Amino acid sequence: MIADSNRIVLSLGTLDGPLEIRLRRITTLLFLHLFRSF
Repeated sequence: MIADSNRIVLSLGTLDGPLEIRLRRITTLLFLHLFRSF
């Protein structure tokens, strides 16, 4: 799971312009997933 999150962070670092919407969506999904684990 940590490796997946690191991969996502690296991939998000390459996003630019309108792709910020996708970045925000992915970060929201990750936050909800972590919130659900607790």
